[in-house]
Amino acid sequence: VRPIGRLKNLASLDLSDNAIQDISALSSLVHLQSLRLDRNQIQDISALSSLQKLLELEVSGNRIRNFSVLETLPQLYQINLRDNPIDISTCSGKWADACEPDSTGR
Repeated sequence: VRPIGRLKNLASLDLSDNAIQDISALSSLVHLQSLRLDRNQIQDISALSSLQKLLELEVSGNRIRNFSVLETLPQLYQINLRDNPIDISTCSGKWADACEPDSTGR
């Protein structure tokens, strides 16, 4: 994932099904609007806090427990959190319902 961090003007990125664990290099993609990270091995999504233009996020099928970073993404309007071991206490505000175990987040 590290080389992708140099592509600063990317608007859309699909990294589904890549056994990715570390997404810290994505924090420099500040123009990203759509991001697919489903079916990887990601546990920490705090690097997404710098993606202030992010509109859509797909992170289903990972190992993410903490979704508090969602509150820092003002443009985000669509998210899929399914199949993650979600700690419900990390979800608040407009995304609290998306963290419910049976919710698709859409």
